[in-house]
Amino acid sequence: FVRVNDALARRFGLDDPSAVVGKTDFDFFGDEHARQALADEQRVMATGEPIVGIEEKENWRDGRLTWASTTKMPMRDATGQIVGLVGVSRDITAHEQAEEALRVSEERFRTVFEAVGDGTVLADAATGRFVMANQAMCRMLGYTEEELLRLAVDDIHPPADLPMVKEAFQRQLSGEQPLATGIPVQRKDGSIFVADLHSLPLTLGDTRCLLGVFRDMTAFNEMEQQLRQAQKMEAVGQLAGGVAHDFNNILCVIQGHCELVLRSLREDDPLFKSIAQIQSSGERAAALTRQLLAFSRKQPLQPEVLDLNATVSNLEGMLRRLIGEDVDFVTKLAADLGRVKADPGQVEQVIVNLAVNARDAMPRGGKLLIETANVELNEEYGNVHAGVAPGRYVMLAITDTGSGMDQRTMERVFEPFFTTKEKGKGTGLGLATVYGIVKQSGGSIRVVSELGRGATFKVYLARCDEAVAVKAAGAGPASDRGAGEHILLVEDEPALGEVVRDVLTALGYRVTLAANAGEALLAVEERRLAPDLLITDVVMPGMSGVVLAERLRRTYPGLKVLFMSGYTDDGIVRRGVLEPGTPFIQKPFSIDDFAAKVALVVHGHKPGQ
Repeated sequence: FVRVNDALARRFGLDDPSAVVGKTDFDFFGDEHARQALADEQRVMATGEPIVGIEEKENWRDGRLTWASTTKMPMRDATGQIVGLVGVSRDITAHEQAEEALRVSEERFRTVFEAVGDGTVLADAATGRFVMANQAMCRMLGYTEEELLRLAVDDIHPPADLPMVKEAFQRQLSGEQPLATGIPVQRKDGSIFVADLHSLPLTLGDTRCLLGVFRDMTAFNEMEQQLRQAQKMEAVGQLAGGVAHDFNNILCVIQGHCELVLRSLREDDPLFKSIAQIQSSGERAAALTRQLLAFSRKQPLQPEVLDLNATVSNLEGMLRRLIGEDVDFVTKLAADLGRVKADPGQVEQVIVNLAVNARDAMPRGGKLLIETANVELNEEYGNVHAGVAPGRYVMLAITDTGSGMDQRTMERVFEPFFTTKEKGKGTGLGLATVYGIVKQSGGSIRVVSELGRGATFKVYLARCDEAVAVKAAGAGPASDRGAGEHILLVEDEPALGEVVRDVLTALGYRVTLAANAGEALLAVEERRLAPDLLITDVVMPGMSGVVLAERLRRTYPGLKVLFMSGYTDDGIVRRGVLEPGTPFIQKPFSIDDFAAKVALVVHGHKPGQ
């Protein structure tokens, strides 16, 4: 340094500029910065090319870090020869620190801006043009960020709705209304969805902006609609279950008396045909009530660990005959399919009902595809489809190439007695039965369809890690008739109790009939009745059959019990009545089925084995 001014001396921490004379950058800066400064100066003096306004970081010997804007120019004598160098250094540390703080602030803002799950945009308040847009907004509208930043607020709303949108903006900016609902938003492809909008003024640098947060309400509205549909189905199911339960008791009386009368008549008797017709009609009515119970999720289930691939394979021959030769039947079964826990008979009914529904949708032939697969349903799927918990599932999908359905039909497709078929071609209970079985099995079902493009029904059942059960072979022979065993029969329907008592008496059993649990306890505890078997309805006023059995087993620990009911509600299921191996018979029942069930419980063997 040959000559310095007061300002540079102060930058070097000295009061007297003469104290700087004779020193170099190496006396004040770290070696790396000093070497770079020397190299720059030598280049200027060698080439005559100045360095103008270079911003550089200064590393001082005392450990300080500062920023300077530096200009270095060659100094020439009268002949034009370069004889030295003039340098001008301006301390811009405060400016750089402010800019760095601004960069950090902007980076934080951008991080938060992108982290918002809803679509978020920043628009210039004066022009309406977008300044920033997060990826959620880009996905929502179908634009790239570059495309979106060439647009303005007016470009993402239908022209007819712009006055309403601008009015909503103004109400929010004035603080009158914090949330605007039902704002129409137009995607790049022209489709329109409805969003909720939060907006507020914001200053970014020197620009006054509007921050807008858009929440697509499509999924929420769909979820709300699904919830309303589920509530409606639940209400219909409660009604159907109650009707079916009471009707089953009536049918049991009708069919029981029919069978007793038929057993006492010759086939050539004039009354035989009429009674047989009554019995046949009763059986058809019983089939309808079973479907109503399935829909209302009040039927008894006997769950087992199943391999759905094996279930589909076992049904394949029957399904091919059922759907006819004009339908191409194809299966696509996953090789590593997980197992599920469900009632095998009910699962078969689901497959058959869906296959029949698919066949009816293809009157001129087509293709029926049955697929199985392991799937993982995440929280996002559960947020869109009401009542579906995230987790591991086995999917059973049945797809047809038939007539398909519109949205209104899909909303009602699982309702009992709803059908699009001609009168006399269907009861409208097939898909309602499927819905009930799947729901009662802890699964979910979804339908995807368009008019003219076929339909796909997807059933999801929870995967389990248990092994498929191997059924044991039957034991030795036993009779379906009694040998004087004493049965305590508890039934709160008088007419039904009498016909069941008559059937049991005809089968060779001694019977004590009680109208309720109180009478049964009185007979055992005070009259010292010692029954070989308790047959009781599950649901009775006052005390249920479950509690009655527990009470009686305090006196007779080894008492055998056979439960019967028109339905079994979820509370009974949770209490273990229908655990595998629990003796149970569903009303209405035939005399032969009832005799076999009673013999199985009394003797411990299946009749005829």
